Amino acid sequence: MTERALWRHLKSRLTTAPQFTSRIDALDVPDVVYCLDGDVGWIELKQIDRWPVRSSTPVRVRHFTVGQRLWLRQWARGGGRCFVLLRVGEMRREYEYLLLDGAWAADHLGLVPKATLIDDCLGCWHGVIDAEHLVELLRE
Repeated sequence: MTERALWRHLKSRLTTAPQFTSRIDALDVPDVVYCLDGDVGWIELKQIDRWPVRSSTPVRVRHFTVGQRLWLRQWARGGGRCFVLLRVGEMRREYEYLLLDGAWAADHLGLVPKATLIDDCLGCWHGVIDAEHLVELLRE
């Protein structure tokens, strides 16, 4: 499943509040900008097919670049909201979604195992993202 499909799913879930969302296609800039009743933030979309077999193996995310990490750190340092939405799985009914703080993800994603990602994520959903919970987290 591609980031484009993840974007379509995310957009379909963000219908509960007056909002603006747009997919951005620019080098190192997160994939999605949103505005929910004046609360503005950015979301980097990432997808992996499966969790590592060994519980101690770091969860590697291809194409999470140094530039993307730097952008997330700088935006957060300036007081802005930013997140990474990670989808794991190959089949819709098996999808797991984790919403990670952007600055935390910039420093840890790719270096820590599944258990740490789950313990430190802001939100975790199986199958479908809970729209109300997601909006609540994006506005905090």
